[in-house]
Amino acid sequence: MEEILEIPLVHGRFICNYLLKELQTLPEVKISDDVKILTVVGEGQKSGCVLKKSNLLNTEITFIEVNKYIKFISKIEGLKNYIEKNYDELPEYILYMDGFDTLIINNLDNPSKILKDYNCKMLFNATPGYYFNTGVAQNYTDTKKYNELLLDMKDSFLKKNHKKFNLSKDNNTSLNAGIFIGEKKFVLEILKEVHEYMLSDYELGFPHGSTCDQMVFKYMNNKYFDDICIDIYKKLTLWGHEKTIEKQDSIFSIGYNRIKK
Repeated sequence: MEEILEIPLVHGRFICNYLLKELQTLPEVKISDDVKILTVVGEGQKSGCVLKKSNLLNTEITFIEVNKYIKFISKIEGLKNYIEKNYDELPEYILYMDGFDTLIINNLDNPSKILKDYNCKMLFNATPGYYFNTGVAQNYTDTKKYNELLLDMKDSFLKKNHKKFNLSKDNNTSLNAGIFIGEKKFVLEILKEVHEYMLSDYELGFPHGSTCDQMVFKYMNNKYFDDICIDIYKKLTLWGHEKTIEKQDSIFSIGYNRIKK
């Protein structure tokens, strides 16, 4: 439990439910003034968000409500539109968190340092393993070609990531789109490009037409590898699984890949 509470942001239904059950009150936390916390939900869904239970002392979470939530296009479109509309009033850094399976449990007081540590402009939560969910209509005429592009992306990313972090070849840790933080200007540029890919013709091949934002973000991670990074050392984020609690030798354990601050 103590190790989990050292990490500011947690993601995953199991870990959130575990913390809410084990702790009578979540820790009081402060967020740096240069960070804006955003999430996107469907109209009327705000009350059911787990993220609301975070015990924030000095700021509030902005819930971007959309009339009809379309998975996951509304997330990208809602963020993009909100940042464009409020750009000049927003602080230097944007923090996105999924509304229904994330919590803030420790202070986030120096986002610039975390990004500098990873030498990036945008940092994503990391998940052990590399999983596919194309988000493409079943009637795509050349599924084999589409999947080959996915596999090419996977191989390219893992080679670069293994080299950057000196990882073993069986370490397939990759991006999870449930939490990310980044420089406002860069985040908006990435959201615009992701949005264009998601709305384009999937017959052009991956990432065109993929409605899975996580897969398109993985593509962007590989494309802009020097600017987009995953939080492999769990400096800011933790994706929690039941094995995070139960098994210390699992790839899901809190110690896997971790280097403390």
